[in-house]
Amino acid sequence: MTLLLSATSARTFFAFVVGSLAVVHPAMADQTGCSDNDKKLPAALACFQQTNRDIFEGKPYIHVIRCDSSGLRCCMQQDRTVSNCGPASPTHPDH
Repeated sequence: MTLLLSATSARTFFAFVVGSLAVVHPAMADQTGCSDNDKKLPAALACFQQTNRDIFEGKPYIHVIRCDSSGLRCCMQQDRTVSNCGPASPTHPDH
């Protein structure tokens, strides 16, 4: 399938993409409340590894990270419900 854009549409698309990229900041927090730097911490990586195990083992929930004033936490999420949050630990993400 070939996508053809008029010159005006192409400029609008390009402006949208460039404009969108201009507002992205690498250290901004996303819906988890965690910044990109938070996600690189050993405790966060351990929680992500637990998420992979949850998926591989077919569990009805997955582990997710959350960040707030109390710090980085590893939580369980089933559907859209997040619960059982505890301090994330690089040696024991599952609580």
